[in-house]
Amino acid sequence: VAGASPVLHLLLQQWQLILAILLVPLACLLLRGRSGSGLKRPPGPMRLPIVGNLHQIGRLPHRSLAALARRHGPVMMLRLGMVPMVVLTSPEAAREALKTKNDDCSSRPLSAGPGLLSYGYKDVAFSPWSDYVREMRKLFIIELLSRRCVQAAYYAKDAHVFFLFFLDSCNEKIQCNEKILIECFDCFRLTSWSRPSPCWGRN
Repeated sequence: VAGASPVLHLLLQQWQLILAILLVPLACLLLRGRSGSGLKRPPGPMRLPIVGNLHQIGRLPHRSLAALARRHGPVMMLRLGMVPMVVLTSPEAAREALKTKNDDCSSRPLSAGPGLLSYGYKDVAFSPWSDYVREMRKLFIIELLSRRCVQAAYYAKDAHVFFLFFLDSCNEKIQCNEKILIECFDCFRLTSWSRPSPCWGRN
């Protein structure tokens, strides 16, 4: 092209190399997506290269997943970008995954954020499955989620609900979002440590 810059001349001469540089990573991504361990995977909607099924998830993800589940069944596989995800939308499937096959489905992907916040995955939610996590979950259920513990926390929830009704009866305008956040935090603190938080935000 007459009058074109040297850079443009170089690009026109090396277009095959540039095309190969762009297509090789795309081919690797496609082959990686098709390769697997040979196990039978759950059904799922067609996905696009690179983005996967992200284009099918709208502003209300729960409704988008429910619509996809009506077409593909209660157990389906999506791909969010390059990350595979299995979606369970029926009580039976959730019970089988979370109770019957709990040991196989209890681990979480390791990431830097939860690792730092939990001091090296010493928590219950994000730690890889191990004997330590199994014992911690048993202790968590017995001490915090048993019926006795839940019933013992009713008085705290009733007191905070009464306080919200009291605020509603006032004639002044209040910030409901702020008050509800304060009461939820205070209820959690009182339930966990048997100690109410300071009355910050209560005027």
